[in-house]
Amino acid sequence: MTSDAMPNSSVILQVADALTRQIEARFPQYSAYAPDAVQHALVKFSLQDPKPDHPEAWLARVAHNAMLDHVRSSERSPVEFGTVDEAAAAVGPPTLHHTTTRTLNAELVHRVLDTLPERDRALLQAMYMHGTSARELAAEHGLKESGMGRIMDRARTKFREQFRHAVQTYRQGRS
Repeated sequence: MTSDAMPNSSVILQVADALTRQIEARFPQYSAYAPDAVQHALVKFSLQDPKPDHPEAWLARVAHNAMLDHVRSSERSPVEFGTVDEAAAAVGPPTLHHTTTRTLNAELVHRVLDTLPERDRALLQAMYMHGTSARELAAEHGLKESGMGRIMDRARTKFREQFRHAVQTYRQGRS
């Protein structure tokens, strides 16, 4: 695609198909939403003036961000299960035998979060998984933003130390 003119429809379809496959591979659990994310990116592209210098990269970034927005909104209103057993059955047994580093890292992140004190886990999840700002968290907990910043620093330090330990343990188990 060139940045000086609107590409013809066959080029757009080729790029859209490739981008849809790429998004589906990155977000397999949300693959049904991938065509919508790509369509969102294409609509934004058509409205963009002037056109970006690197349209494929721009489209990929916008589609990826649309998927992240969808994932975040899905996680903010999770499906509720009646019992812990129903939730465990839906998630399945935890395993470290995944084929990709990204999946392995996600598994380790969740396991490390489970080892943290409840307050630290809740704060980290609110900030990094649900997009809550430090200001909002401080207001919810009746603290000044600077106080919340110190609490978050300590929580991040605990997480970082536990994550490093989990990675080292995993690597030792593989060798």
